[in-house]
This record gives sequence, structure tokens and C-alpha cells, in this order.
Amino acid sequence: MVDMPESRIRDLLAQDLSVLEPGLRLVARERPLKNSSGTRGFIDILARDAHGMFVVIEVKRSNSAAREALHELAKYSELLALEGHAAENVRTIIASTVWDELLAAFSNEVREHRADLRGYQLTVDAEGEGRIMGAERVMPLAASRPFGVSQVHHIFICQTAGERDEVWQRLVTRAKRLGLKDLLAVDFDWHGAPDTVVGLYSLYVAIGVLCAQTDDEWMIEEDVLAELVRDIRTIEQESGYAEKCTAMLLSTSWEPQGFRGTGFFSSDGHFGLSDALRELSGMARGTNQNFYFDTARPAFGRRWNAMVERVVPLVEMCDAWTVLPAWFADTAKAFPDSDVAVTVRNDRDLVMAVYCGWPDRMRSYLPQLHCAVVQNGKRVRTLEGALVWNGYPGSAILCGVEELYGDPGRWGLVGSDPIRDLRLLRRACLRHVLVEMDADGVLSFIAPDGDSFTRTRQGTVPDDAEWRPVASVEDFFTYFRDELRTLYYRLTMPTTA
Repeated sequence: MVDMPESRIRDLLAQDLSVLEPGLRLVARERPLKNSSGTRGFIDILARDAHGMFVVIEVKRSNSAAREALHELAKYSELLALEGHAAENVRTIIASTVWDELLAAFSNEVREHRADLRGYQLTVDAEGEGRIMGAERVMPLAASRPFGVSQVHHIFICQTAGERDEVWQRLVTRAKRLGLKDLLAVDFDWHGAPDTVVGLYSLYVAIGVLCAQTDDEWMIEEDVLAELVRDIRTIEQESGYAEKCTAMLLSTSWEPQGFRGTGFFSSDGHFGLSDALRELSGMARGTNQNFYFDTARPAFGRRWNAMVERVVPLVEMCDAWTVLPAWFADTAKAFPDSDVAVTVRNDRDLVMAVYCGWPDRMRSYLPQLHCAVVQNGKRVRTLEGALVWNGYPGSAILCGVEELYGDPGRWGLVGSDPIRDLRLLRRACLRHVLVEMDADGVLSFIAPDGDSFTRTRQGTVPDDAEWRPVASVEDFFTYFRDELRTLYYRLTMPTTA
């Protein structure tokens, strides 16, 4: 670390900005910024380039300030925008004497930052009054390969440990043929009463993430997993997902014995059983938020009723989604011999979406509901549930989080709460909707109507004065992007209990 105060490095750099880029001219040092809500700060150096763009320059000299540098840049860009400077006319520079801890965070920010963000390594002569000897452009690290397991899993129940070994070998062979490099499985043995289960040995299987930047990744991964396990027969099989794995771990009867893996998950010392369980239970990437997947046929009453009973608690606080039991009853009456697949994700938690999904995967952590009804090989009905925005600016997200949860930096300590989560959605003018598509491709809104529901053809504006025609959640993310970025840094900043 350079033995010189950060303020002195800033002043030396301000004297000759050409060491960074030709044409940069100084506008101000320690430029104060403040908005009406009280958020304030000081830009180390504010400059303008040869094209007239404002350039926010943050100066750092220690690894301990690496994360704060990115947070400060995000905040300053937002405050400049509030002063009337369009985002497309502002770019940012980090000039630091050390990059050990800063490089990884900087690289991630470059990949998601919509404005021009650049980094420079400063060489400083600390002798005498000191001088900036030069600045070398820092290039971001290449994007890493996606890591993690798919959100949809599969469970084989076997009668012997040998049968389980054979299933694994068949999966590995087929995975190679399908081009799947990453395969993860955990062996669970039953230690409860033997007469209560059909098999004492289970193999809990998941494939590696296939498309980490795709909002509907679970649909693609579901198809690939189905092809992987096709025609592999055991005495019983069922679908798996993060919460089911968690339930098995909490059970006193199922005991994890070890794991098997290929690719990322191979047992070469860097990946162990505890890592495997964190991945499969969803704790490693926040996907253990009320994820549910199952299939059933209405004609098979016991399994059908069990599926409906599991889904209802997941959607009981989701506005329009509460009509799902009535929709299931209508579907069972209309298509009793159909196969119905249901997927439910994260019913309401906006803060978790920002915390786990910033910057490009927030939608993946927002509410998703998908029901597909297939009869005689043809999809006869599809139901999609999502969170939408009414297009109004609504209340500031940061203010809402602070009011409902306290300091955003302490959100992880306070934890998520259904009532507060729902209140935050309403403050942000977000709501849940259901859209149904029939066999002819006709779309209809599904809305509660007492104990039943109504279908309204899409294109008809609902009779609700508070709601204009809905906008997508992507529009919401775009409109509030700067504020959501600041919220993310506030959520992830270290805090004390």
C-alpha cells in the first residue's frame, strides 16, 4: 500500500488528469451531492471528457475500501441523475493504487453496469511532495462459467445399495451422451421403520446449471432432466426441489451417506458432502424460497388432492393467485384424465430477488407460477402467474425497505416476513396476476370472484381505477435500476448486529 493519504493522491491526480485519459478536464474536487431524502456524498474528482460527458472519478489506495468504491460510484451516479444529468451522459472511473481485492468486484460491475465504467492502476512516487508517475488501464476478468445445480431435481427410491449404484452409472453414461458435464447426487439411507417405505436407499439427483442468464431456466432444465432419467426404472421415483431436499435433511429417518458427482461436483477434495447438500437444498444460491414442482392426474384423487394441498399454502398471500384451488377444481372437471404439472417459485419476496439476483437474474427470484395441462399428448390449458407493475412510480424502494425492515444492511439479520414482503410489493405498485391460455391460444385474465373465479379475455382492461394496463416487471427493474443497485450494495455491505 502506498504510504500517502488518499486525499493527497486525489489532489495529485486532479492536477494532471491526462495520465488517465487525454482530454479530461477538472470540474471539481470533493464535489458535494445531496438529495431531498438526505442521501449525500462527495465525489473525489468530477471531470468532463473531450466529448462533454461528466466523468465521476473515485480514488482508492487500500484493499479494505474496494467494495465501498463500487457502492460510492453507484450512489454518486444516482445523485447526479437527480440533479438532472442524464445517465447516458455520465461515466465512471476507479483509480486505485491496489487492485488485489477490487478486481473481482470491479469485473462483475463492468459486466452489468449500463454506463461506461473503467479502472486504472495508479503508480505513485511518495517521495517528497509526491507525484503520479503513470496510470495503466485495468481490464476486467472474463465471465466465469455458471456454477450451481438446476432448480428441478429427481429422486430414485431403490431396494438395494447395489441397485442405486447401477442407477448412478446409467445416469453418468447417459449424461456423457447428452453432453452434460456437471451431475450431482446424494445417497440417502432410510433409518426409520422399514415397513413404512418401499425402498431403503434413495439417490437424490440434479444436473448443473445450464443457462444461468435465462429467466425461464427451470423449464429448459426440466426438459433436460426428464431426458436424463427417461426409462431408468426403480420401485419408486418422484420429483425433487430445494424444499424437498431440506425436508429430507430435517427428517430423522433419511440420513445422507455421501455424494457422487461429475465435472464441477467431482469428489477431488474441493467439493464435499456439505457443499452438495447446500447446493441441493438451495441454500447456496437462495433458491430454497418456496420452490415447488409436482405432477398429478385429477382422476387419481389421492395424489391430485395432495398436490393441491401443498400448493395452496404457497400462494395464500398472493392476491389473484388465491383462486388457484378453484382453477384446479375447474380443470379437474373439464379434463379429468389430463396430466397437470405445477411449478411455484418465490411467492412474494422482492428484497430476496435483489439480494440474490442482482443485476441480471432478479426476475428469476420473483414470483413465478406455471401450470401445464396435457391431455392425449396435447397441451389443452396453460396457466401463468407472475408479478406485474402498474406503471406508476410508486414509493421509493429504499424508503420502503428502511420503513419495513430497518437498515437494509441488517435485512439478513432481521429476515424475511410475509406481511412486510407483501406491504413492500404494494408500496412499489406491484401485484400478482394470472393469465390462462387455452388450446386455441386464446389468453384470459383469471381474477377472484368469491369462492370461484372469472375469465376476462386479454385486451379488456380490468374495472379497477387504481390499475392502468399492466407493465412488465422488466419495466419496473429498468425504471428503478439505479435505486435497486444502491439497495443491493446496502444489503451486502457488512453490518454489525
